[in-house]
Amino acid sequence: MQGLIAELAEVIIPRTNTPGAKDAMVEVFIVDMIKSCSDLKTQNNFINGLTELKKYTSDHYNTSYSKCSLSDKVLILKFFEDKATYHYNILNKIDRKLLGQPFFTKLKELTIEGYCSSKIGATEGLAYDYIPHNFQCCIPLTKDQRSWATK
Repeated sequence: MQGLIAELAEVIIPRTNTPGAKDAMVEVFIVDMIKSCSDLKTQNNFINGLTELKKYTSDHYNTSYSKCSLSDKVLILKFFEDKATYHYNILNKIDRKLLGQPFFTKLKELTIEGYCSSKIGATEGLAYDYIPHNFQCCIPLTKDQRSWATK
């Protein structure tokens, strides 16, 4: 399962000119967070979601997720993203309250959290200033500078 989680995380945060989710070993973080810091409902949703993803991939693409092309991997994740949310926020809140956080939402959340809190992600993937100094609320970014947030 950890290999599948690594493949999923790498599609969410791929390696480009910066390290990707596999480089930051986000899959270890995700497994630890699901196992140690999630309630039983979230754990079950996550495991069921992984099982459903494997079955969906096998049924629709006749192969495992890791053997799919990048465009197919993106389409598979898009399918599960669309399935995880409704168009009306009130329905999303009710669904989360009754059934827990959906698989894809939790996967994406933990992938981003694990990447941003990893040493590689914080130092090479994001703009990390390790020398504390005075806070300046508005400073312009230099050319090609990475930022903590995206628009």
